[in-house]
Amino acid sequence: MLKTTTTTETGKDLKLWFDEEEKEMKATLEGLTKNEKAYEKEENGQKCIHCGVAEHPKTGKKVNALVKINDDIKEFLEKVKQEIEELKERERQEELTFEVIETSNSGAWVAQDLLVVPEEKLLSDEQQEKIWELENILGMQQRFAGASQEIKAKELPVEKGETYTLTEIMEMLTKTKSYKRKEESEQKEKQKYEEAKKEARKTGENVKVNSHTASCNDSNEECNMDIITVYITPSGKTEEVRNHTW
Repeated sequence: MLKTTTTTETGKDLKLWFDEEEKEMKATLEGLTKNEKAYEKEENGQKCIHCGVAEHPKTGKKVNALVKINDDIKEFLEKVKQEIEELKERERQEELTFEVIETSNSGAWVAQDLLVVPEEKLLSDEQQEKIWELENILGMQQRFAGASQEIKAKELPVEKGETYTLTEIMEMLTKTKSYKRKEESEQKEKQKYEEAKKEARKTGENVKVNSHTASCNDSNEECNMDIITVYITPSGKTEEVRNHTW
């Protein structure tokens, strides 16, 4: 456990330590506070440590127990910041789990659907990307009106109340019809681009491969939507042409 003991400007002992379970600093200031949450605070231009609330020895009123940061405290704070980052990184690398819940739609004849809900934790970039993939392929649904949307579990062989790891969920995903349709669509799109590249090289002209609409990107134009056409050039590069609609 990270901890330190130092003497304040007024001669009181200050004990500081880092609680790994609660991921926060704690402090005991001699004669004033004990086992209180501690944090950095600036007061009258001075960097201090807030060590809790104490009773003023003269007025009896509740006041903030502030200690000016000295070299011992400064060194301790640097170690705490490093420890917090290491804890966050370890949490990101932990396996993500999902709980299977049921929607709470009203009505006796309304079928209740299953949703998979990830636990609340810091996510690695890889975990976040996989969650986005699950959301895009399986779709999203509210557990009840006004609630945030969660991932649909309709195509997954899961059971209500059970817990599954991200690895297990991703393995199930690859066996769903939605995933296979996505794979087939991507394969067809890839093939279309390959054929367009061959045609562009052969003819020496741009070949259209796709088009879609997007919001107008020019406030000076009197249009709401633009048409973006994607071409493959003879050199094999992708080129987009934007046209305004009036």
